[in-house]
Formats: sequence, structure tokens, C-alpha cells
Amino acid sequence: MANTKFSEPRIYKDKANKKWCIRFNLFKDGETYYYKEYGKSYGIKLNHVVDLSERQLILGQLLLLVKNDLDKGIIPGEREKIDREEQEKKVYEERFYHFDNVLKFSMQHRGYDNPRPNQMNSKESLNSFWTNQFRPFVERIGKLSDIRGITIDDIEAFLEEQSKPHSRITKTGKTIKVKGWSDKTINDRISWIGMLFSPLVKKRKLSINPAHKIARRSEIRVDERGSNLIRFQVYSKQELEILWNFLQSRPY
Repeated sequence: MANTKFSEPRIYKDKANKKWCIRFNLFKDGETYYYKEYGKSYGIKLNHVVDLSERQLILGQLLLLVKNDLDKGIIPGEREKIDREEQEKKVYEERFYHFDNVLKFSMQHRGYDNPRPNQMNSKESLNSFWTNQFRPFVERIGKLSDIRGITIDDIEAFLEEQSKPHSRITKTGKTIKVKGWSDKTINDRISWIGMLFSPLVKKRKLSINPAHKIARRSEIRVDERGSNLIRFQVYSKQELEILWNFLQSRPY
């Protein structure tokens, strides 16, 4: 707690109600606040104990508990509130990192909850991929409830599956044969997976984006003989002759 300091806690018998307690002061912003802890914050019914030696033992334990909390900056009377807030935070995080909530968060982060006309196509493409292709895989590997467990190896396994010809069941229940993804498609999907995680990294809810560690595939194309096809290159002399002859044969 900023600008705060506590006095040393001590065992004290309240003169008003004749009950034993732990007394301490809080000094904050020039003001002094007086506290008495009777054990309620720790579930201890101190003043119900009749035996004096047992009571002294419990008082000593209570004193240590209070001192331990004060050293951490925790006021014993607020411990229940802090415990509740921590539990609520834990539940929130557990729910937040569920795949469906992460997907919703990523969509909202990109403005897809209220998309502009020029965003409609990208929204539909991303949502369809994340929901219909990546989500079933994440569910199958048992990481749907917490996407923080998704590793580089998991993503590589997903891409490897999709690069091979396989069967897929449509929404109507029909089984269809699907051609494996090309290297270009795989590279696009690596980017799309990365786009799912990137808002979490930006908001510091995730330390790293696992998709950013995935090696991109080479997009070199090959012909039917297995030779590389380069997209842009100089025509050979033979190719120029073929092109010239073709153009000369045209009526224009």
C-alpha cells in the first residue's frame, strides 16, 4: 500500500468489552487509524476459549498471522475481501483464456463486432477459419479451456494435418475429400493463427505469440517434372521464338 506504514502489532485486552485481541495502528497520508483484530479474519474464535494457557497459545499464533499480513501490506480485516477478489480474478482468467472467449476478444479488438463494409470479407474468413478449422483441433488436443497451453508443436501438428489430403464432414453431415493445403495457404494460415493471439500479447495477457515462432514454408512451385517454377524470370531464346511466331500468326 502506497504511503502507508503499520505499527508493531501487540497482544491487547480491550478495556471496553474485556476481550483479547491484536492491536495495531495504520499510518496513512498523515492520519492514524486504529485497528483491533479479534481473530474473525482468520476464522479463530479467540474469546470463546476458556482455558488460559490455550488462549495464550492461540493469541501467539494470531499475533504471528497478523504480523505476517502487515508485512505484506494486508490489513487483516480486509483479507476476506482480498481473498474474494483474488478468487474472482482467478475465475475470470480461467474463463477468459477459453478459446471461445479469446476468439471473441480478438474479434472485438479488430473491430469485427461492428465491422465496416470493407471488413466484412476478412471478418467472415477469419471467423470461419478460427471456428470451423482451428477450434476443433484445439478441442481435440484438450486445450480448449485454456489457450495458453497451445505450443509451437501443436500448431505445427495442425498445419501438418491440413497439408495432407483428408476427409471433412460438412454442416449437412456429408463427408467430402479435401485437398491438402499448398505452402502459400499454410503461410496464410500461420498469419491467421497469429492474428488470434496477437491482441493478447499486445494487452500483455500472453507473453509470446506461438505462431510467430513457426517457420514459413517455401512457396517455390514445381512443374510436372519436379522442376522449380519461378514466377518472374527472363524468357529464354526458344520461348521468345515461340511467342514471336504465335503473335505473327494472329490477324491483328
